[in-house]
Amino acid sequence: MVTAVGEEEHLPPDGDWALVDRAVLDHTFNTLLVQDGVAYPTVYASTPVAHRAYLRDLAAETRKTGAGVWADDTSAEFALEDQASIGRKGS
Repeated sequence: MVTAVGEEEHLPPDGDWALVDRAVLDHTFNTLLVQDGVAYPTVYASTPVAHRAYLRDLAAETRKTGAGVWADDTSAEFALEDQASIGRKGS
């Protein structure tokens, strides 16, 4: 998981691929950023389902506190129905 970079003791010393289980995921920048409300959880289609669920649940808990990006969140006011909802250029 390229985007899962965290504390070195949780990763192989040679930079090789590693299984990212919950213990490793808890020490990633992804988790830290979502937990602190610094970023919305945005994942790749290839992100394991368990990781998606964990980050989504973590974001939901952080959202309740109004921390970071959630302080000005108005996404509940926006209904994404189709391309016309965001316009041709995405705005």
